[in-house]
Amino acid sequence: NQLAAQKDLGPIYATLTQALKEKKEPALPCPQRKAVSREEAGKFPALFKTLAEKAGLRLVSITPDMSKLGDNPPYVLQVTAVRGEFHNFRKLLIELGEIPYLEKIEELKLERLTDTLELKLKIWLAVSA
Repeated sequence: NQLAAQKDLGPIYATLTQALKEKKEPALPCPQRKAVSREEAGKFPALFKTLAEKAGLRLVSITPDMSKLGDNPPYVLQVTAVRGEFHNFRKLLIELGEIPYLEKIEELKLERLTDTLELKLKIWLAVSA
Protein backbone atom coordinates (compact mmCIF):
# COMPACT_ATOMS: atom_id res chain seq x y z
CA ASN A 1 0.00 0.00 0.00
CA GLN A 2 2.74 2.46 0.99
CA LEU A 3 4.91 1.22 -1.87
CA ALA A 4 2.10 1.88 -4.37
CA ALA A 5 1.65 5.42 -3.02
CA GLN A 6 5.39 6.08 -3.36
CA LYS A 7 5.32 4.84 -6.96
CA ASP A 8 2.40 7.17 -7.71
CA LEU A 9 3.99 10.17 -6.00
CA GLY A 10 7.56 9.55 -7.22
CA PRO A 11 7.21 11.40 -10.56
CA ILE A 12 5.50 14.35 -8.86
CA TYR A 13 8.30 14.56 -6.29
CA ALA A 14 10.95 14.44 -9.05
CA THR A 15 9.21 17.23 -10.97
CA LEU A 16 8.97 19.45 -7.88
CA THR A 17 12.60 18.95 -6.86
CA GLN A 18 13.73 19.74 -10.43
CA ALA A 19 11.62 22.91 -10.41
CA LEU A 20 13.27 24.00 -7.17
CA LYS A 21 16.72 23.53 -8.69
CA GLU A 22 15.92 25.69 -11.71
CA LYS A 23 16.38 29.36 -11.02
CA LYS A 24 13.45 31.44 -12.24
CA GLU A 25 12.97 35.17 -12.54
CA PRO A 26 10.73 36.57 -9.82
CA ALA A 27 7.09 37.02 -10.83
CA LEU A 28 7.08 40.55 -9.45
CA PRO A 29 9.65 43.28 -10.08
CA CYS A 30 12.41 43.41 -7.51
CA PRO A 31 15.01 46.01 -8.52
CA GLN A 32 18.16 46.65 -6.52
CA ARG A 33 17.21 49.29 -3.95
CA LYS A 34 19.14 52.58 -4.07
CA ALA A 35 18.76 56.07 -2.69
CA VAL A 36 18.32 59.05 -5.02
CA SER A 37 18.93 62.77 -4.63
CA ARG A 38 16.24 64.90 -3.03
CA GLU A 39 15.79 66.58 -6.40
CA GLU A 40 15.08 63.21 -8.05
CA ALA A 41 12.75 62.22 -5.19
CA GLY A 42 10.94 65.51 -5.79
CA LYS A 43 9.85 64.14 -9.18
CA PHE A 44 7.99 61.26 -7.48
CA PRO A 45 4.55 62.99 -7.40
CA ALA A 46 4.56 63.33 -11.21
CA LEU A 47 5.75 59.73 -11.59
CA PHE A 48 3.09 58.48 -9.16
CA LYS A 49 0.38 60.34 -11.07
CA THR A 50 1.56 58.79 -14.34
CA LEU A 51 1.60 55.29 -12.81
CA ALA A 52 -1.86 55.77 -11.30
CA GLU A 53 -3.31 56.90 -14.62
CA LYS A 54 -1.57 54.01 -16.43
CA ALA A 55 -3.24 51.62 -13.96
CA GLY A 56 -6.65 53.17 -14.64
CA LEU A 57 -6.87 55.08 -11.34
CA ARG A 58 -7.57 58.72 -10.52
CA LEU A 59 -5.10 60.55 -8.31
CA VAL A 60 -6.84 62.27 -5.40
CA SER A 61 -3.79 63.59 -3.56
CA ILE A 62 -0.08 63.17 -2.98
CA THR A 63 1.68 65.18 -0.32
CA PRO A 64 5.04 64.91 1.42
CA ASP A 65 4.88 64.61 5.20
CA MET A 66 6.62 67.84 6.19
CA SER A 67 7.01 66.78 9.82
CA LYS A 68 9.56 64.16 8.73
CA LEU A 69 11.80 66.51 6.72
CA GLY A 70 14.02 68.01 9.46
CA ASP A 71 17.77 67.27 9.69
CA ASN A 72 18.06 65.71 6.21
CA PRO A 73 16.59 62.28 6.98
CA PRO A 74 17.53 59.35 4.71
CA TYR A 75 13.86 58.87 3.81
CA VAL A 76 10.99 61.05 2.58
CA LEU A 77 7.40 60.11 3.38
CA GLN A 78 4.73 60.65 0.71
CA VAL A 79 1.05 60.29 1.65
CA THR A 80 -1.06 59.39 -1.37
CA ALA A 81 -4.67 58.65 -2.26
CA VAL A 82 -6.10 57.23 -5.48
CA ARG A 83 -9.60 56.14 -6.51
CA GLY A 84 -10.80 53.46 -8.84
CA GLU A 85 -11.57 49.79 -9.24
CA PHE A 86 -10.01 47.17 -6.95
CA HIS A 87 -8.18 45.23 -9.70
CA ASN A 88 -6.44 48.43 -10.81
CA PHE A 89 -4.89 48.91 -7.36
CA ARG A 90 -2.90 45.71 -7.94
CA LYS A 91 -1.55 47.13 -11.20
CA LEU A 92 -0.41 50.27 -9.39
CA LEU A 93 1.30 48.31 -6.61
CA ILE A 94 3.21 46.23 -9.15
CA GLU A 95 4.35 49.39 -10.94
CA LEU A 96 5.44 50.93 -7.63
CA GLY A 97 7.53 47.83 -6.96
CA GLU A 98 9.68 48.72 -9.97
CA ILE A 99 10.83 52.02 -8.42
CA PRO A 100 14.33 51.39 -7.01
CA TYR A 101 14.20 54.21 -4.46
CA LEU A 102 10.85 53.18 -2.98
CA GLU A 103 11.99 51.90 0.40
CA LYS A 104 8.67 50.63 1.71
CA ILE A 105 4.93 51.10 1.84
CA GLU A 106 4.20 51.71 5.50
CA GLU A 107 0.43 51.79 5.35
CA LEU A 108 -2.18 50.68 2.87
CA LYS A 109 -5.78 51.62 3.62
CA LEU A 110 -8.73 50.75 1.41
CA GLU A 111 -12.05 52.58 1.85
CA ARG A 112 -15.34 51.99 0.10
CA LEU A 113 -16.92 55.25 -1.00
CA THR A 114 -20.40 55.67 -2.44
CA ASP A 115 -19.50 54.79 -6.02
CA THR A 116 -15.83 53.75 -5.92
CA LEU A 117 -12.92 52.60 -3.78
CA GLU A 118 -10.17 54.80 -2.38
CA LEU A 119 -6.67 53.50 -1.67
CA LYS A 120 -4.47 55.49 0.69
CA LEU A 121 -0.75 54.72 0.84
CA LYS A 122 2.10 55.97 2.99
CA ILE A 123 5.21 55.54 0.86
CA TRP A 124 8.81 55.95 2.07
CA LEU A 125 11.39 57.02 -0.52
CA ALA A 126 15.13 56.54 0.07
CA VAL A 127 17.10 59.75 -0.48
CA SER A 128 20.81 60.43 -0.27
CA ALA A 129 22.16 63.16 1.98
